[in-house]
Amino acid sequence: MSQSNASSLEEVLSGLGDVLSNEGQARLRILRLGKPVSLQASTRDQIYLMVQEAVLNAVRHWQSTFIKLEIEYRPKQLRLRVQDNGSGVDFKDIQSERSARLRLMGLWERADAIGAQLRVWSRERSGMLVEMSVPINRLNIQA
Repeated sequence: MSQSNASSLEEVLSGLGDVLSNEGQARLRILRLGKPVSLQASTRDQIYLMVQEAVLNAVRHWQSTFIKLEIEYRPKQLRLRVQDNGSGVDFKDIQSERSARLRLMGLWERADAIGAQLRVWSRERSGMLVEMSVPINRLNIQA
């Protein structure tokens, strides 16, 4: 992974723009809120993989053309939100729910591994919002 040389989470995640350019016409906008903390490489890389999966799912499965990524450093947690303008999923439809959950399985597993809370909101034709919150004491902050 090329992100191992980057020093900040923002630098690592900005590399997703290159990944998206290889996938098609989707654009990525990254917003940072709060004062960044320096993360251990292993934690940073797990967060990168979670966000990468959410972004690639949006493009590959839900035909997104624009993705907004918010990175918010809060006093007690790190929150990341991936919001897209894709086709979305109607979770009321059992078949769509199964399909979407299978596509999001890696996200749930990675979230569990680092103690993150994961929430997903979506409606058909309204895009999807994936929110990851990691308690600050689980982040392995680098001194």
